[in-house]
Amino acid sequence: MKYYLGIDPSLTGCAVAIVGEKGEFINSQRFSNKLRGMERLIFIRNKVAEVLNDYNWRHGIKAVGIEGYARGAMNRREEAGELGGTLRILLFENKIQYIDIAPSQIKKFATGKGNAQKDHVLLAVYKKWGIEFKTNDEADAFVAAQVVRAMFEDADGALVYEKEVLKKLKTGA
Repeated sequence: MKYYLGIDPSLTGCAVAIVGEKGEFINSQRFSNKLRGMERLIFIRNKVAEVLNDYNWRHGIKAVGIEGYARGAMNRREEAGELGGTLRILLFENKIQYIDIAPSQIKKFATGKGNAQKDHVLLAVYKKWGIEFKTNDEADAFVAAQVVRAMFEDADGALVYEKEVLKKLKTGA
């Protein structure tokens, strides 16, 4: 069986979610912390590495979807960039293919609207996949995993707006 991992690289609550090749929910975790600076980056990197190692050694992760940078964000952009770079280096060093998925693409894949509010994503995840998450971070990671899975597996049954997201990601638009 193939597995797909989604990552929502949040500084205070980084989340990961794993789905199977048919899109079934396997697991999710959120790594809360109140750390700062390098300690925070190391903590998050190590937590994500634990998940990668566990699932890669036992099951084999085919690809990872990582939520891309919120380019219009004004707060803590530099810190978010450091975390994003740290996680991408981790994936690269472990030879794990990853795809950057813009926050608007995650929202659109879940709800049909790229500008949906976070609570609308939580509701859409529940309605579409029957999974209830307590945090937006886990829901975003789950959708990222579903997007990357749909890129590699049969997406014939995808909805129109899901196909639009997949097409943009495949063409690099």
